[in-house]
Amino acid sequence: MLRYVGGGFIGGVPARDLTEAEVKAGPADGTGGWDREALVGTGLYVEAGSGQQSAVSPAGAGGAGGQPRDTTRDRPAREKGEKAQISNSK
Repeated sequence: MLRYVGGGFIGGVPARDLTEAEVKAGPADGTGGWDREALVGTGLYVEAGSGQQSAVSPAGAGGAGGQPRDTTRDRPAREKGEKAQISNSK
């Protein structure tokens, strides 16, 4: 198994962990398997058991407590669709 560690993607190769069968099968067009060493050489994949964590979290993992992270608090009011507070103090 190859673990996806992230940092980019390769066109036609799933950006996720790949099973042995998927590596041997290669793309859906049936042109043959992917070159394992080449995938690892990109830095996007590592051999399973290498100790590096996958960049893809399990479905539904979310943030703390299993809840999705609220990213709206990190954006300015205008991007949230709210009116910005403007002060006219002199």
